[in-house]
Amino acid sequence: MKADEGGFLYPYIDISLCDGCGNCVTCCPVLNPQVIPERQKEPQVYAAWSLDESIRKQSSSGGIFTELSKAVLKRGGYIAGAKYNAEHLVEHALIDKVKDLHLLRQSKYIQSETKDIYKSVETLLKKNKLV
Repeated sequence: MKADEGGFLYPYIDISLCDGCGNCVTCCPVLNPQVIPERQKEPQVYAAWSLDESIRKQSSSGGIFTELSKAVLKRGGYIAGAKYNAEHLVEHALIDKVKDLHLLRQSKYIQSETKDIYKSVETLLKKNKLV
């Protein structure tokens, strides 16, 4: 990843390391998004929120993120999300404990550092873990 003049990170190809195979372009999720099947004209829509008022007050989504995450964690799964680090920058992390859900709550409308989160999620999925 390389920062532009505004500090936003973008993928780039380091020509000094490139052997011209094209694998980076082929596997890039931005350049090659998964084909999304055609949707119904009127998709089904659901609404939900946490029944726990204290969770709703600490949340941006009515607490539904916390409730769905708790269900995944209860089944031995993992939650990937964005959190603030010690330097107050947003980075992605995996958690596997309900007590850590507060780290991922609330929307963060700034660029985040994904680091190795995709590799970590892929590793867990290959082990048939719920993520």
